[in-house]
Amino acid sequence: MGEVEDAEVSASLPKVKNLEEKTTPAFRAKLYRIATELGLPPGELASLMGFESSWTWSPSVRNPSGGATGLIQFMPSTARNLGTTTEALAAMTAFDQLDYVQKYLAKMGRWKVPGDSYLMVFWPAGVGKPDDYVIGVKDSEELVPGASFSRGRVYFQNRGLDANGDGRITAGDVRAKVLSVLRASEAAGSISVDLADEAARGEAAPAEAPRFGALGVLAAGALGVVAAVAARGAGWFGAKRKP
Repeated sequence: MGEVEDAEVSASLPKVKNLEEKTTPAFRAKLYRIATELGLPPGELASLMGFESSWTWSPSVRNPSGGATGLIQFMPSTARNLGTTTEALAAMTAFDQLDYVQKYLAKMGRWKVPGDSYLMVFWPAGVGKPDDYVIGVKDSEELVPGASFSRGRVYFQNRGLDANGDGRITAGDVRAKVLSVLRASEAAGSISVDLADEAARGEAAPAEAPRFGALGVLAAGALGVVAAVAARGAGWFGAKRKP
């Protein structure tokens, strides 16, 4: 009986860079629970938060060029739509900020295919779309439907996602980023998670926000584009910064 109960509350996450070193067991248990409640693969969500926070896992990490803050780089407008501010998010513990990660992702619809977690943050209209669904096009002046910026601008600000250099950013390109992190993390091993640890919390207030390094530049540019209010009606109410 005891062995069955233990199996029901035990799980694991892949060894995403710095996850074990910079987070608590309570944080990892909550991350795992939130992912499963949202129908997301927990390892994929952990991979997303790892690179979006530039591997700091800090709730206060901030992109100085756009104000995006925290574990999934909430934009100020996105924070307001969630009933908070980026300043309040930065003052939270990582454990508490996970509530807003869950609240945001719950608005984005259901995960459908591997890699969709990143589209939920980057370009929610692409969730579930075929890999060849086009998001950005080099030098294109075509406006994104429902927005005031062009597909060319989307491409320019996120050209690092065009891994094959074909002049397009597609849903497949976006998915490939988070899946490459996930594969590398899984190859590094696993971290045991006991879901009962969530109740323990035991997490200190965040330190002063670290500044982005080279990976942060990637997260700010090649990994981020869509913000909230202007795009919401078009169905891609993203956590990222506006092009």
